[in-house]
Amino acid sequence: MSATEVVNAAASVWKIIEDGKPSSQINSSTANAVPKVDDWQSVVGAKGPLRIKRRLSNQVGWPFDDYLNVDIQIHLLFEYGATYNSGGLFIPNIYVEVPECFLGWNYHADIDIHVHNPSNDNESNPKSPIAKVPVSVSGTYGCPFWSERIEWGYTLWGNGRWEAN
Repeated sequence: MSATEVVNAAASVWKIIEDGKPSSQINSSTANAVPKVDDWQSVVGAKGPLRIKRRLSNQVGWPFDDYLNVDIQIHLLFEYGATYNSGGLFIPNIYVEVPECFLGWNYHADIDIHVHNPSNDNESNPKSPIAKVPVSVSGTYGCPFWSERIEWGYTLWGNGRWEAN
């Protein structure tokens, strides 16, 4: 075990939208990127959370130009900057919120989150590990006449930086 090795000590995959509704798993599932030690709960001093917002929307065409038949908002949140024994920058909490989930009649959506294996982005300095974790959100939404696949990828760092992939 080592404080320089970074692991996810929580969930790695859970449902966000299931059968067209926010999944009950979003209230209880979280991921993290913490040191590989027995007392990873001793990671302290987190900042944030930072919020990455995405929205799926689709409008019906004429004659209902203003009617949205799909309106889903998904927020990926993560806390960052936490330390272990006064060192490193870790991510103690990654989670999802769904503030809006509207699907018109006969529309469907199933969307999951996958938190991939984290790593140390600063291996050259063993006393200052920086957590790095890829996250992907994927699934489908649509109706009996069409279906669309979504695939959003992000990389999150323990210093609060993030990138869309």
